[in-house]
Amino acid sequence: MEKLMHASLVGDVSALTGLLPYDPLFEMMVHPPVTQTPLHVASLRGHTAFASEMLRLKPELCRTQNSDGHYPIHLASSWGRVDIVRKMVEADKSLARPCDGNGCTALHAAAANNQVEVLSALLKEETGLAKEVTGQGETALHVAVKNHMIGAATHLIEHCKDIIQQCLTGPSDTEIIRSLSHAGCKSGPRFTRPASKLIITTTPLGY
Repeated sequence: MEKLMHASLVGDVSALTGLLPYDPLFEMMVHPPVTQTPLHVASLRGHTAFASEMLRLKPELCRTQNSDGHYPIHLASSWGRVDIVRKMVEADKSLARPCDGNGCTALHAAAANNQVEVLSALLKEETGLAKEVTGQGETALHVAVKNHMIGAATHLIEHCKDIIQQCLTGPSDTEIIRSLSHAGCKSGPRFTRPASKLIITTTPLGY
């Protein structure tokens, strides 16, 4: 196991293919409790070739949580490893839907860390992700606003107008911003322009 984990740290694909069939502990990786799998490590560190080979050899690792409750796609999304995220969702788009120990999808993880490319990759495969909420009832947009991630919030506003519509409480820009800034984001006014564009093309719920 130590050699396999080292291979994941450095992204050594040849070592992976050589070790995998002979590591007696490998089958244990998919059963809890799991501290970290090689796919978690490769996803965090951005070793795309290693992660791709691991996906081919042991795809069930994509559905294994580490000790923090994160799936590999959550780590890849948080750290902006967009190529790994793409390979995962292209192989199985349902991989984007599971929630981690905090009730967050991969889209929430990307939004919280301003990973705009990852947001785009996830939404391309699963547009419905923008409607998913955490245990606190927050969409990815709410998470972006709460964490002052302007790029992520702007991307979500411009590409997920139907979701923004669900956040509205009234027709004015002030109410839009208040709704988006429900968590106390001090950068609320910076959303005025995209919100203004939005109000022209959508009708708030209840109006």
